[in-house]
Amino acid sequence: MHKKTELYTFETKNTIALQFNHDAIQSVMRKSDPFALEFEYTQAMMAFLPLYEQIDHLLLIGLGGGSLSKFCYKQLPDSKITTVEISADVISHRQLFQVPANNKRFKVLEADGAIYVQNKVDFCQVILLDAYDGEGMPDAFDEQFYQYCYQALHEQGVLVVNLWRKDAYFRRNLDRIHRSFNEKTITLKCQSGNEIVFAFKNKQLAEFDEVWKQALIWQKQTQINFPQFLEELVLSPKNTWFYNGRAD
Repeated sequence: MHKKTELYTFETKNTIALQFNHDAIQSVMRKSDPFALEFEYTQAMMAFLPLYEQIDHLLLIGLGGGSLSKFCYKQLPDSKITTVEISADVISHRQLFQVPANNKRFKVLEADGAIYVQNKVDFCQVILLDAYDGEGMPDAFDEQFYQYCYQALHEQGVLVVNLWRKDAYFRRNLDRIHRSFNEKTITLKCQSGNEIVFAFKNKQLAEFDEVWKQALIWQKQTQINFPQFLEELVLSPKNTWFYNGRAD
């Protein structure tokens, strides 16, 4: 059982940060560019973008300071974006972090993500899970939860999960995702100690040359090094299945 996580904000001339229990920085917003992604791991979580021509609906589990939700809102103007956050206290900071108001295509809902995803079928194309609190990954994100995520995705959908390599349960969490997605997973390591997991429901990817072109376009649009992320995914010895010319 996790103890209650306390939230704090810390403001400087250039940034606003959201912290857990005075020690774990959850999110940072640069005042000059509030929709940018400041952390490497959040940028890495978006490495799926070059793989898809169009994304109709993204589900984000965990709001934090809203970095991922805001980035998706700005960069994917034709996509529906639903964010679920269990903590009313976290949601209460949305105005401070310039999270857009709920509208026709963008919603932040107060809900337990582990429950919200249950019984959803063919619900969305992408699920982004960044749900660590001040005590770690909540117990509710068990193997059954990842099976619900699998069911909630479109046929060509992807689950993207932020894991922390120093977490005592890192290997267990990684194995749960791997099993739930029939071993169709790849990972991307960050210098920060985060490891981003991409779990595909049914991998049907475009030709690599086309994906590479899209990575360059996204890099120009966002100033994020998507080609580097793509190289690391493809060249990692652990990810040899990812672009082997097969869909299975």
